[in-house]
Amino acid sequence: TFLVRAGWENVVVLHNSLILMAFLVLAAMLYMNFPRSILYPAFLTAPLGLMQFWQMRQIAAGAKPNWKALTWNAAALVGSLIYIFSYFFWTR
Repeated sequence: TFLVRAGWENVVVLHNSLILMAFLVLAAMLYMNFPRSILYPAFLTAPLGLMQFWQMRQIAAGAKPNWKALTWNAAALVGSLIYIFSYFFWTR
């Protein structure tokens, strides 16, 4: 698998980079005339992204992983972003 080939330390860095990049893409879309009424609510999920970023850093630093919290956080991040985009695309 990719995790085995790349090494878990590198995959943690990649994971955190992709979370950061997702929010940077959202921020860049503000300057590409994408509707602000759709993008601004998407930034409400930023605390969940930062929490996941922090959880992965703790695991990389040697802390015991709390898999249940990490799983719920990941599901909440993706689910809330999908919900927010769906709601604002259909109502605007």
